[in-house]
Amino acid sequence: MNRSFVTVAFRVHRDYLQSERLCDLERLLRLSLQLGYKTMTLSAFAESVAGAGTQTPDRTLLLRHDVDSDLPRARRMWDIERELGVIGSYFFRRSTWDVPFIRELSAAGYEVGYHYEELATVIKEHGVVSAEGARGLIGVARARMRASVAELRAESGLPLDVFAAHGDFANRAVGVSSVEMLADPAFRAVIGARLEAYDVEAHVAARASDGARPEEYWWPLDPGEALRRGERVVEVLLHPRAWGAAPVENARADLRRLGERCRYRLRRTRRRGWR
Repeated sequence: MNRSFVTVAFRVHRDYLQSERLCDLERLLRLSLQLGYKTMTLSAFAESVAGAGTQTPDRTLLLRHDVDSDLPRARRMWDIERELGVIGSYFFRRSTWDVPFIRELSAAGYEVGYHYEELATVIKEHGVVSAEGARGLIGVARARMRASVAELRAESGLPLDVFAAHGDFANRAVGVSSVEMLADPAFRAVIGARLEAYDVEAHVAARASDGARPEEYWWPLDPGEALRRGERVVEVLLHPRAWGAAPVENARADLRRLGERCRYRLRRTRRRGWR
C-alpha cells in the first residue's frame, strides 16, 4: 500500500475519528507508580543531574507535554495526573497560551514553559530556501522571542524560564531546528532561560513520543516496555492532539497550516526567481 496514503489515512483517523485514549495514558502512569517510578519536572531533574537540586530517584519518569493544540484535552490529561499524584512540565505556544490554566498548573506544582517557534515564523515570512538563510534570521527571531517572553511573563505573572522548541514544517523544510535559538548562552542570559527541554535528553535512558507515525501510537518505543525493563530515567513526550479526535479544532488548525504552507511555497518560489 502507498505509504503516503497510509500516513494521510492515519492522520484523518487520529484527528477526526479516534475515540479518546486517555485511559491508556492513565494505565501507563499507574504502571509507572506500581514499578516504583517517581516523577519530576524537567528543570528539577536538570538541577539534580547537575548536583544543584534534590537527588534523582532510582527510577525517574519525566512527563513533558507540548500543548500544540487541544487545550480541553490537556486539562483532562492534567486531571488524571493530579489524581494520581504525578507531576510534569507543560509547554504552551502563543496560540494555546491560556493564563487561567497556566496559573492553575503552576500553583499545583507543575512546571509551565514556553513552546517557542519564532524562528519558524520568520522562515515562513521570508520564504527562506536554505539552512544558511534560516540561520541568517536567527537574530531577528531572537528579538521577537525576547519580546514574546516579556509579554507572556507580564500576562501570567510567572517566571517563565523553561523553554521547549516547537517543530514546524518550516524547520524541516530548511533543516534548521528552533533549538538553535537557545544555543547561545548569552541569549539565554538575556531572556532568563534556565532550561531548554532538549538539554536533559543526554541523561535520559529511554525516550518515547506519542508521534504521528502510521500504525504506531509511540515512537521510537512503547514507554511501557522501558518501564518494565527498569530503565533508570524514562522521558515521555505527550501532545494532547494525539489522544483523541477534536474535529472542529483540528480542521481549523489544518486549514491554517495549509494556508501557511501555500504562502510559504509561494514566497520560496518568488525568492528563487529573484536569483
